[in-house]
This record gives sequence, C-alpha cells and structure tokens, in this order.
Amino acid sequence: MFSMSEEHRAHLSPLFDQSPQLLQDFCRLALDFLKKGPNLKLYGSAGQKLQLEVNVIQLTVEALVQLIIKCRRLNLSKSDFRDLVLTSGFNEEQEVILSEFYESNQEIVDSALSTLSPTLMHYQDLEWRFDIQVASRALLRQTVPVLTMKLTFQEKPCTGENSNRSSLLLQTDPNNLKHMIKKLDDALLEASSQHSRRLQRIFK
Repeated sequence: MFSMSEEHRAHLSPLFDQSPQLLQDFCRLALDFLKKGPNLKLYGSAGQKLQLEVNVIQLTVEALVQLIIKCRRLNLSKSDFRDLVLTSGFNEEQEVILSEFYESNQEIVDSALSTLSPTLMHYQDLEWRFDIQVASRALLRQTVPVLTMKLTFQEKPCTGENSNRSSLLLQTDPNNLKHMIKKLDDALLEASSQHSRRLQRIFK
C-alpha cells in the first residue's frame, strides 16, 4: 500500500462527485492515455461537458493513470486496491468501476511500464585521448585533430559483480564533438520540459 499525496488526491477530487457513467468515461480517457498519450481534443470535449478547464481534465486523467500505474507496480491485490480507493474519497459504486478497470487492464498497464521504464545503461567512466596528425605521405603539412573516447556503461548505477558492463569506442573531430554536445544539451532541455516532467511524475 502506498500513501497518496494530498496533491494526487486533489487532482482526483473532480471525480469524487461524478456519476458512474462519467467515471467510466474518465477510465476510457486514462486507457487512451496509456495507449497513445494525452489527447487534448478529447479533454476539451470533456471539459465542455463538465464545465471544467482543459487543464483540470488533463490533470485528473493523469492522476487516474498515476493511481493505476502505482498500484500495478506494487502489485496490489483487489482488496488492497479497494481499500485504497475507498479511503481516497471515492464511494462504493465508484470503487466497483475503478476495481474493474484496474483488474481488466493490467496487461496494458504492464506494457506501458515496460515501454516507458526500460532498463537503461548508466554512465560509469570516460577515457579519452587527443591526437593531432601533422603530416602524411600525401600532405606534408596539415593539422588534423582527432579525439578518441572510450565510454564505459553498466546496467546498474552501483558497482557490483552481477552488473552488466559494456564499452563504446568513439572517434571524432572537434566540430562533430561540438554538434554532439549541442544535441545532448537539447535532450537535457527537453527532459526538463513541462510535458517530460509530467510523464516522469506519472511513471516514477
């Protein structure tokens, strides 16, 4: 059993007073999120129907997805899931709908978890050497800088006898290295975007 935060409960709260039919509609939106990601067009339609802002609908759907993801990750039993739902603010009729949703879509949730939470290699070490070729048989005078790097990764961030390790040998010139650094900076910037942070919060 996990302890639901007040923020998570607040994002779920628009569902507490909804009819069973509307809760089922939100379950379908959550299922669509797991399969395809967020759909702002559907959220807009739901917002007009409920007279709520699109942002509120999106946060509610994401909170419902987060609930299912966390419960599945902890492999909660049906009874534990029921207790969690009832103590979170849902009534018994809503609990039946959510429990059915939780039980019937476990394979889809597992697939989403395996896709969005893969086992990644972690950086461990870097060895590098900088060479400059100053002459060749064809050109007696030239300057060709070359950077050779050996990157070492392992499957787990902590060292250990059972962790898988691999090495990658790279050779590049300074211009390509600058391009690689820019691409990595762009990736880090994207990882800190609002959309990326939202997904990390749901699937962490």
